[in-house]
Amino acid sequence: MKPLFTGTGTALITPFKNGEIDWDALDNLVESQIAGGVSALIAAGTTGEPSTMTWDEHIEVIRFVAERAKDRACVIAGTGSNCTREVIHAANVVKDFGVAAQLVVTPYYNKSTQEGLVAHYTEIAEKTSLPIVVYNVPSRTGVNIQPATLQKICRLPQVVAVKEANPDVAQAMEKINLVGDDATFYCGNDDLTIPLMVLGFQGVISVLSNVMPAETSKMTALALEGNWAEASQMQRDLLANVSHDLRTPLTLIKGYAETVRDLTGDDKTHRDEQMNIIVDEADRLTALVSSVMELSKVTSGAIQCERVHFDMGQLCDEVSERYDAVCAQNGWQLQLELPEEELPVYADPDMMQRALHNLLGNAMHHIGQDGIFILRAFRCSEGVRVEVEDHGPGIAAADLPYIFDRYYRSRSDAGKQGTGLGLSITKAIFQQHSFRFGVQSTVGKGTTFWFVMSDLPYVDDFEGK
Repeated sequence: MKPLFTGTGTALITPFKNGEIDWDALDNLVESQIAGGVSALIAAGTTGEPSTMTWDEHIEVIRFVAERAKDRACVIAGTGSNCTREVIHAANVVKDFGVAAQLVVTPYYNKSTQEGLVAHYTEIAEKTSLPIVVYNVPSRTGVNIQPATLQKICRLPQVVAVKEANPDVAQAMEKINLVGDDATFYCGNDDLTIPLMVLGFQGVISVLSNVMPAETSKMTALALEGNWAEASQMQRDLLANVSHDLRTPLTLIKGYAETVRDLTGDDKTHRDEQMNIIVDEADRLTALVSSVMELSKVTSGAIQCERVHFDMGQLCDEVSERYDAVCAQNGWQLQLELPEEELPVYADPDMMQRALHNLLGNAMHHIGQDGIFILRAFRCSEGVRVEVEDHGPGIAAADLPYIFDRYYRSRSDAGKQGTGLGLSITKAIFQQHSFRFGVQSTVGKGTTFWFVMSDLPYVDDFEGK
């Protein structure tokens, strides 16, 4: 049986704003997924929270994703419900939207018997025309499709695939052996993607790929090529890095929320203090997710350089003004060193602005006792050289080769907050422009990050080092 897709399918979240679906954010999400190389998009699956949406919202999300992704990715509609008739109704409504299949989760809360599961999927298969992807997620539904039951279900002609989210790898092996060629298997747990692909699964329906589509797609592509060692290492790195950075703010949010609930009582001052921490940690979590998404977009090419001619000196001047308030508040000084003449360059000014903010933010993060950090730009033989200098602790020689790597934190950063992605985003921006860039540092004296810009409308294949 030909698979619906191979590699990575994304179980799309449904963005909301002020209680309403944020259609612009959903559009951007779809585009970032396709640009990141994702093969399939699952609209209004359980991750998309259809159980908390109105019927009209549920259907419109599927319609919207199908229209935006038309002919660029396989779209699978989430139609699952506790009610068999509701599944049938949803499938018959969305079948003309251009979707390739329907994802049908096992009924939840009801905890159906194994015979009930067979009856549920049999009736759906008989009364709908869309191919069916069976979704088994016992941790959420409270019921597991047993191997013998799945074998019966997969004999139904309309059942073409299984999303398996039972973490029992031994049972997954039994299921794939029993079902054979009757259905394609996809992993439903990001942490088990590679182990299950080793068994014959054709990819993953992923939550992680919402924020890291390019990386997840590359990982599954490596697995499909049989490059198990590199794919496994990549999975370990992705999950370790993301889970570590997500776990800390989530733990703090949970802890302080419990304190507010259980301990503060009528103590308004104490309660306000705890709530402020919750807000700060939620903001930190939001910043992390935003950084991950931005890095994925830049590296995947979803954000393209829109190069124009402009004066880099003027941009440096405008950016530096943004730091007046924070410098005044902390007693710091941002020194701006620019020549009197213009500094013509050919680049994307928005990307350059983000790169400057990342470098200046990094400099503030490592500011020395003198409270001074410097932004300078000047002409050089290749065009314009820009430098951001701090007088902080400096970077050890052993850390320098890795300082632009995603999530890398130098020894001097131990215990400090941050996403570990700012310099990676900056590197990706410079590489898109083919600008040379680098870093010079002396422990105990400070660090200077630099990059060289051209004023010519020409981009070669050089990758900065």
